[in-house]
Amino acid sequence: MAQLKTQKNDASVEEFLDSVANERKRQDSYAILELMQDVTGEEPAMWGTSIVGFGSYHYKYASGRENEWFLVGFSPRKQNVQDRQIVSVHQQVGGRRSTDPARTG
Repeated sequence: MAQLKTQKNDASVEEFLDSVANERKRQDSYAILELMQDVTGEEPAMWGTSIVGFGSYHYKYASGRENEWFLVGFSPRKQNVQDRQIVSVHQQVGGRRSTDPARTG
């Protein structure tokens, strides 16, 4: 089975955020970092090359495919800052979970 390209890694979150060219977006990213760390109680980690994630969970599909993913995270994109969180939709869609992207700009 193919692995997801976005995996947790040891890259520096601070170096990544410091590389954000837009000063306002960099400041906003550090504010989001602090907020998410306070709310989750988790340390930030890089997922792939451009997502800062907090916490993780293991999931397995009926097909047998398994992976790890972050509980909440964000990515300072060129157009906006995108956040992602795991939303429990157990009652709405038969017990599945999905990531729900939200954009701020």
